[in-house]
Amino acid sequence: MLVLLKKLFLKKRKPTLRERIEKYTEAITFAEAGLDEKAKELVKKKKEKARIVVVGNEYSFSEEVQEYALGFADRLGYDIIALNIGPIEKVSSLEPHCDLLCEQFKNKCSESIGIFRKRCKNRKIGFTHTIKFGKVDNCISEVDREFDGIEFVITEPKKKIGDSYIIPVFSVAHVK
Repeated sequence: MLVLLKKLFLKKRKPTLRERIEKYTEAITFAEAGLDEKAKELVKKKKEKARIVVVGNEYSFSEEVQEYALGFADRLGYDIIALNIGPIEKVSSLEPHCDLLCEQFKNKCSESIGIFRKRCKNRKIGFTHTIKFGKVDNCISEVDREFDGIEFVITEPKKKIGDSYIIPVFSVAHVK
């Protein structure tokens, strides 16, 4: 019963018929005034679903971070972007070898991501997987530029205290 109530209250509400008509009336008004781009913007404007970036431990995701991210996404109605970060930085003199190492890393990531993807599918959580190479902060910034709606970043636990892990969760702020 509690799960059903949570889903009802946490679910994002669809706009009412009246709200949709008002939005289209506003768009028509802009179009009639010669502001076609503004009118198109209003009609096309569709809010992206909020997303969480989950940073793996190189090519895998621990059980703890998967479970935490799934619960977080499920409670808040967010999608998940699983991010594997390869520790390889391209150096021009070693480029052929870097390409081979990057390819091997991508293959390992593809093999290990299946369980996480399936767990998201079972809970009806949107899931995207991406692989980046370089420093963690640069890779997260790159993903933030590529995808809309990123609100949080969850990373692998670094420390275990007793029977619990400390899982870092960061809020993403977009400042203009």
